[in-house]
Parts: sequence; C-alpha cells; structure tokens
Amino acid sequence: MKNFGSLECPCCHSKEYIRWGFYERGVVYIKEDKEYSETINIQRIRCRSCGRTHALLPFGIIPYKQLTDEVLIELLLNEKEEELFSKEVIDYYKNQFYKYHYSNLSTMLKTRNVREIIKCLKEQKDKILSSYIKEYGKCFMQIKIGCLLYSTS
Repeated sequence: MKNFGSLECPCCHSKEYIRWGFYERGVVYIKEDKEYSETINIQRIRCRSCGRTHALLPFGIIPYKQLTDEVLIELLLNEKEEELFSKEVIDYYKNQFYKYHYSNLSTMLKTRNVREIIKCLKEQKDKILSSYIKEYGKCFMQIKIGCLLYSTS
C-alpha cells in the first residue's frame, strides 16, 4: 500500500493506492521545429477503497491525446504548425478547444480574446494549467474526467 501524497481518487476521494502496473504511451512533441515521437511508461494505480484504476500522467501529457499541451498551445497559436500537421488535425484541436475549454479559460483569465488566452497559456503554462485542473477537475484539452496528474518537478 502506498500513499501518493495529495492525490485523491476522482471516484471516492480516498488517498490510499497500490501500484497497478504500467502501460506504454506514445507522445508527440516538437523540438527545434521538428516533430518527434517517443514512447513513455505510464504508472497505473488502484484505489484501495473503491478498486478503480487510474493513470498517473506526467504534467504536460494530456489524457487521451498523443500531443503534449505545449504542442497544442503552439498549434492553437498557428505558429508554423501547418508545416507539421494537416489542416484536419489543426481544425480538430481548435474545435475541441472552443467546444470544451474556451469558456472555462476565458472565465479564469477574465478575457474573451482567444489570442490573449493562448498567449497567457504559453507564457504561464504551468501556473494556469495547474489552476485549471484544480478548478475544473480535468486538464487542458481533456474531455473525460478520470486520470490523475502529477508534476515531474
């Protein structure tokens, strides 16, 4: 049995977990204007109280997406991303942003200007996204609630 600090089960709010294996996950990121992909191991844990399993995602990894939050922010800003991603991919993520996250972020940041919201995200990513997770119970560009996140720092 392991106590993972302040992590709380999203289902029953218990803080008692056991390690429950891991799975491999592909992640796409951009470095020096080139797209890279990497496979990382994601730790799974099981809640001792309700028996549900959860994934411990490193900060910046978005549940159910291969792109990191940093890549998505750049993609939403439209800076050179059309060279790396198809128009369909860009449109998909923009639609996801407007449908599920624009109103939350505009309320949080007290501005309706999309470009300003995205620039704030780029400049203060860790602070804003940590607050977003606490406020709305999900991470940026996550639609389904359920994964636990932790910071690698």
